[in-house]
Amino acid sequence: RKGNPRIIVKRARFSAIIANQIHAAFNNAGELDLHQVSAMEIDELKENLISYGPCQFPTLGFVTDQYERAANFTSEPFWSIIVSVEREAENGDNIKVDFRWKRKHLFDHATAVVLFEKCIDDPEAKVITVESKSTRKFKPYPLTTVELQKSGSRLLRLSPKRVLDVAERLYQRGFLSYPRTETDQFDRAFDFRTLIQKQASDPAWGQYAQGLVESYDGGAMYDRPRNGRKNDKAHPPIHPTAHANDLSGDEKRVYEYVTRRFLGSCSKDALGFTTTVEMEVAEERFAASGLIIQERNYLDVSSSMRQMEGYYSSSLYSERGDHAYCVQLA
Repeated sequence: RKGNPRIIVKRARFSAIIANQIHAAFNNAGELDLHQVSAMEIDELKENLISYGPCQFPTLGFVTDQYERAANFTSEPFWSIIVSVEREAENGDNIKVDFRWKRKHLFDHATAVVLFEKCIDDPEAKVITVESKSTRKFKPYPLTTVELQKSGSRLLRLSPKRVLDVAERLYQRGFLSYPRTETDQFDRAFDFRTLIQKQASDPAWGQYAQGLVESYDGGAMYDRPRNGRKNDKAHPPIHPTAHANDLSGDEKRVYEYVTRRFLGSCSKDALGFTTTVEMEVAEERFAASGLIIQERNYLDVSSSMRQMEGYYSSSLYSERGDHAYCVQLA
C-alpha cells in the first residue's frame, strides 16, 4: 500500500489444497486483520533477541534430579507368586488365566518360599468376589499437530519431525488438510459426509466408511466427532481431503493413520464391561481382570487401538464360591 494506496488487499482462508476450498476462500475473502499483521512483524523482531527461558531452567533441574535418582538407584531382588487357572471359554477352548498376588511381591525370600509352599500343598482356589461394571472406551478427539507427532512416534516409529514433514508433503499434494493446527474441534457446518464418502472406495477401510455414510442421518455407526477444548480459529483438525491409492512408504503409513483416526472420530464409542475376580489359595488372595467388548464401533477402524485387542478376554466368567485348581504356581 505504500507504493499504491488504492490497492485492495484481502485475505483468503483455506486449509486444504483442493479446488472447492480454494474457490470458496477466494469468493469469501475478508479484510486484513492489521493486528495479526503486526504480530507477524513482532515474530521477525524476536529472531534477533538474545534472552533466556525462565521456565527451562527449573525444568532442567527436574530432569537432572530424575536422572541422578535413576543413576544412583540400587536394585534389590524380590519375589512374587502367580496363580494360573484354566477356564473354559465360550467356544469350548481352555484358556489359562493368570491371577496376580494381592501382596504384589516380598523382599524376604524365606517368607515368600513359605507362602509359596503353602499354595503348593493346598492348590484349590476359591472365588471370593466377582465384580462387573459397564465401561466405555471413548473414541479419539479430532487430530492436532502435537497428537499427530506423538502418535506417529509411538505407533509408526517415526521421529516427530519426520511425521510432520510427511504430513506437509501430503498436504501439498492435496491428500491432507493443513497439518499445523492445535484445533481439536470441527466447525458446526463441517461437511463430514463428503469426506467420508471419498474413502468408500478404499480396499482396507472402504466398507467401514460406506457404513458411516449410510448411517449418517441416524444409525448404528456414525456419530459426530467429539469437541476438544482447543480452537486456534485458523485451521480445522487434521483430516484427509481426498482418497489416495498410490502412496508408499512413510507417506502411506502417515496417511493411513490420519484417515483411520478421522473415521474413528466419526464413529460411536466402544462399549463393554470389566470383570474383576478375586480368589483365595491357601489363605492368600489373588486377582485378575478382563475387559469384554460388547460393541466395538470405532475400534474396528482405529489403527491406534488394534494392538490392544489382546487385553480383551471373556475367560473370567465366575460365580462367587466357585472352586478351581491351580495348574501352575510361579
